Amino acid sequence: PSNTADYDKLLTNEGVLKMLAWLFAPVSFEIGQHPQLLYSDPREATSYLDRISRKITPSDNLDLSDRESLLRWAFAETDSFLRNTENAQKIDILSQGLASGASTVGDLVGIIEDW
Repeated sequence: PSNTADYDKLLTNEGVLKMLAWLFAPVSFEIGQHPQLLYSDPREATSYLDRISRKITPSDNLDLSDRESLLRWAFAETDSFLRNTENAQKIDILSQGLASGASTVGDLVGIIEDW
């Protein structure tokens, strides 16, 4: 196809924000459990922005100019999701799926996105 951007929904402002939230999810969870990060790495989100910034073109219409705000928003969203008691059942299902090793990434995305 001539315009592959139509097919790549992650190459949008919304897609970048979703990816940042996914990258911050383990950081937010671990901060809620431990006073110090042991396994997750918040630099993954920054590294993602670095990589995508080198690949985008003006025709992609992505605004990554305020990186600090994007990173803060993504962390706040994942932290809010984890602290919201209405999400307790989803978090329990995610935890069980991850602990058992039986869930695929698609399964986990489907749970979070309500598919």
